Amino acid sequence: MAKKPLPRFAESEYSVFVSYAGGDTATYGNWPVDFAQQLRSQITAALSSHRSKLAKAQLPGPHAFELDGIAGGALSDELKKRIAESFAMVVVVGSGYVSSPWCTAEMQYFHDLFGVEGVAKRLFIAVLDPNAMAALRDKPHWQHLVPADQAVVPFYRDAINTPFVPVMRPNGDAAHGDFLPCFTPLRARLVTTIVADIDQPVEVPAVQVLIGACVEELDAEVKLFADAVRSRGLSVDLLGRRQDMAARIKRAERLVLPFNRAAPLFSTEAGGHLASQVALWTGFRKPIDRIYGLDLSHISGTEPAQATYLDYIDQWDRAKKPEAVLDALFPPTGNSGAPRGRARVLIESNQVEVSQWKYLTRVLRERWDVLLDKQIPALDRKSFPLFTRGFRVDCLGNYALDDADGLILLWGHRTEPTLRSYIDDVDRNLHSPAPVFVAYLFPPNLKSELPMPAVDWEVLRFNKEPDDPDPPNKVTPEAKDEGQLTEFLRDVLERARGRLPPAVPSQQRQAA
Repeated sequence: MAKKPLPRFAESEYSVFVSYAGGDTATYGNWPVDFAQQLRSQITAALSSHRSKLAKAQLPGPHAFELDGIAGGALSDELKKRIAESFAMVVVVGSGYVSSPWCTAEMQYFHDLFGVEGVAKRLFIAVLDPNAMAALRDKPHWQHLVPADQAVVPFYRDAINTPFVPVMRPNGDAAHGDFLPCFTPLRARLVTTIVADIDQPVEVPAVQVLIGACVEELDAEVKLFADAVRSRGLSVDLLGRRQDMAARIKRAERLVLPFNRAAPLFSTEAGGHLASQVALWTGFRKPIDRIYGLDLSHISGTEPAQATYLDYIDQWDRAKKPEAVLDALFPPTGNSGAPRGRARVLIESNQVEVSQWKYLTRVLRERWDVLLDKQIPALDRKSFPLFTRGFRVDCLGNYALDDADGLILLWGHRTEPTLRSYIDDVDRNLHSPAPVFVAYLFPPNLKSELPMPAVDWEVLRFNKEPDDPDPPNKVTPEAKDEGQLTEFLRDVLERARGRLPPAVPSQQRQAA
């Protein structure tokens, strides 16, 4: 078996795989199960200050077969999968462990999977019976798998009647006083190992489509959808329920979020895990239109959702059925040899200048039609339209700036340093140069007869017609700035045409 890299805590499904013999649960008063539950609560508490580094829906907890719905005994494929998904292993050595072939198989599989390094760094041994530990060390298979100097943690004492240290008090309301002194060193070593791993960033490859975390009943349908995306040529990764959301979302080009009408993974906010993943996406200043909601409402869930979550998904305008999401990821190119196109210009709108982007739109479209007629007569206004949209410069993460063929900011009432700061914000969110300018409108700005020098971006002046009503129908560029406006639109057209796929000759289409 090829050795695997040691699992990262941020990517693990379980913090610890607790390996023990089922018979020892009865022999030692439910000790392995109580021990796993103590691990769960105390590791979670010890890692509370490190949660911000993980950005996970929930911390991975320990695995014990009597707690996690899997039968003990034969080392099934499911049990192997859970060992592979565990950050560490704790072996509970009681009298039953020594003679259990299944415990031997679990130890062997852990060793085969992660090698000597995994045993040295991630194997912890809790001993309930010193005689059992001595017998285990005499076995050849144990000598092969575990070094003689591997540290062990004793949970036993010299008393004749109660030789092992119980986990819980007799009434079961708290940990036994003798248990904590034994348990603390093991917990400390384990937490130190986990924290050291958390402090090392997870290396995540870039991916074209990341499919977000979802509730378990959607897994099968999500895998089918992922296969459909891969078959069309895009790289795909599936975000596990306990994986580091932030690290993977940061490296993705598009985010697909599956959901149904069942209870979300967690309910820290109305939108559950959907809202958390959207917040991470926009927090990295990624465009909101690269998120796709994968509506799988036809699949019922095990738990009903709260009304607040249902309201969130009902009002979520990114949600589409699987076929529509595939169409959005792979838009059809049409059947004609000359592919149709369009240009897209984003014009700032803000709370002070709410409608000015509309006035600019009218003058841009007039000159766009003239440009098409003069520059490329074969492209009429219907086959290559100009789309204009308003955008807010204070919410750049909600816009796909790189999908724009041109951008316009308003000078408005801003001082020159403030305007430059907004220009810098836009430039930081652009990954490829785009045609841009600042619109200096009169009003609200003072009328300027002289050309405006560039303020990082070129500045073009626009005036309201004297007899135009207020608000105006449109604004008109200063005569001295007409040439720069035409040049801007010509650059927009060139950028838009550069996005078109190559034309497909008719004979190739027929052959296809």
